[in-house]
Amino acid sequence: VQVNKYLQKALGLDKSLQELSDEIFVKHTDVFAGQKYSVNRKDPEFPVLTVKKGRNTLEIKAFSSVGKLNGKPFDIGSV
Repeated sequence: VQVNKYLQKALGLDKSLQELSDEIFVKHTDVFAGQKYSVNRKDPEFPVLTVKKGRNTLEIKAFSSVGKLNGKPFDIGSV
């Protein structure tokens, strides 16, 4: 708790680190509710989330900053 408050003050944050984490990191079940999605665990170290909507297929490999939309790689900007 003290480290959180120290970092919050040092970084000039209005919200706690937990509040920021809750805003930024959302469960895939919430983000893709109502859409077809699956998690391929063939490689348990790096599961792949696949989401299908209409003709589009999105693939995101765990711990990677590169996703694929319809087979074409793109930078998702974060891991």
